[in-house]
Amino acid sequence: MKSVWVLAGHDPFGGAGVHADIRVAASFGVSLRTILTSDTSQNDRKFYAAQTPSLDWLTNQLRALYDQETPAAVKVGLLVDEGSVRFIAEQTFDCPLIVDPVFASSSGKSFVSSEIISALKEYLWPKISLLTPNRPEAEKLVGFSIETLADVRRAAADLRR
Repeated sequence: MKSVWVLAGHDPFGGAGVHADIRVAASFGVSLRTILTSDTSQNDRKFYAAQTPSLDWLTNQLRALYDQETPAAVKVGLLVDEGSVRFIAEQTFDCPLIVDPVFASSSGKSFVSSEIISALKEYLWPKISLLTPNRPEAEKLVGFSIETLADVRRAAADLRR
């Protein structure tokens, strides 16, 4: 049975990142493999720090998975730097690529910069099969406030490009 590979952050409280993906996959009976793109120190009220693994570490994690199987789909969550975005974009996944951009922690710490948004659009956009931003993330990606149905349609059209 093929599995879904999730490349996402670690939330020690388990409310987001790979923990949330594990719960969702289990509820659908989907086999999941995880690769940590960031290890955060946070709780529901305060963000303390985030550590991003080296590209060598990410390469080794992917190598370990590819050594035994290929994914049915790949889902990408938290990417906190341009290097991680480019690294993911350089991979050849012969399956659907789902990107659920994470731009802030639940306590409000911003992970996004103009460099990350530019890298997402330049390097990862052409490979995405499904993009699942929430409203604040979509607003950052399109650069305007989404208030009306017309705004939603305009944002959807912009995000498809």
